[in-house]
Amino acid sequence: GLAILLALDWYFDFSAVMALMAPVILIGGMTLGIFTPPEAAVAAVIWSLFLGLVRYRSMTFRSLAKATFDTIET
Repeated sequence: GLAILLALDWYFDFSAVMALMAPVILIGGMTLGIFTPPEAAVAAVIWSLFLGLVRYRSMTFRSLAKATFDTIET
């Protein structure tokens, strides 16, 4: 099902489908026992980085570094 959804997203360019998969991955992963809540937080960060850097290309490494340093400062 996920492969079909990704193929449809790529073919028809549904821009929100990949972002809407985040809750499905997190809740589904915790429900199925694939990972615990702290691991789900890491999965959410990795998924968000993938979407921002690779899929949507809205984030650059410079903005990633700035966000990281701002987070550390906070």
